[in-house]
Amino acid sequence: MSKDFSIAICDDNEYDIKQLEIKIGKILGKMKVDFTVDTFSSGQELLKRYRFGEKYGLIIMDIYMVGLNGIETLKKIREVDEDITMAVVSSSREFALEAIDMDAVHYLVKPVDDVKLEEMFARLFRRIDKPERFLELEVGGFLRRFPLKKLRRISSYNKGVNLQLNEWREEVWLPCTFTAVAESLSRFDDFVLISRGCMVNMDMIQEIDFDICRMKDGEELSVSRRERTHVKRQHADYLFRKLEEDFL
Repeated sequence: MSKDFSIAICDDNEYDIKQLEIKIGKILGKMKVDFTVDTFSSGQELLKRYRFGEKYGLIIMDIYMVGLNGIETLKKIREVDEDITMAVVSSSREFALEAIDMDAVHYLVKPVDDVKLEEMFARLFRRIDKPERFLELEVGGFLRRFPLKKLRRISSYNKGVNLQLNEWREEVWLPCTFTAVAESLSRFDDFVLISRGCMVNMDMIQEIDFDICRMKDGEELSVSRRERTHVKRQHADYLFRKLEEDFL
């Protein structure tokens, strides 16, 4: 763990910010983690800081704020830094599914409970310490490695495969078979086959709407008739597993 773990708290309620700072100080003090906290009273303030190049180890974001709300702020920050780590704070559970879709490390309900907050930091530090997973392929005598969290879609193309990476849909073509890539990914539970010669990262799916796989960036991909039931069920199971890991 970094000796100076940086946290941003964004909330338009000054009292809630102060209470959260006190709780965080006690918990991270007990964990022997050195940290800094910057506070922001609006999403616009935090977004401006990110646009000037600032980054935080954790953003704790209130949902209900005047002007730019928490979800909108996080989406805009992710356009600047796709690797942000966030926790969501709200007076209700209304936005829990959106928080899951955005890969929030925790969803905290106000008033924030000390035990839940400590669980959040324990989960966060386990995630940080967890080794990164890679798709590994031997191509032309060389081992190529691609981080799974960056891998968006795999598709068969021109006697090889296209790997589509990140939110900007950067593509890498490799002279290997789709079957070989699918076999390499079979040990992970993050990917689903939506049609012949096309797999997607379920972490990047917004929703499955009958024969449409709608990605978080708005792209719509066709789900084959043969795979519809399987894709719907596998995506639902994936979301449930994330719910258990992150919020239960």
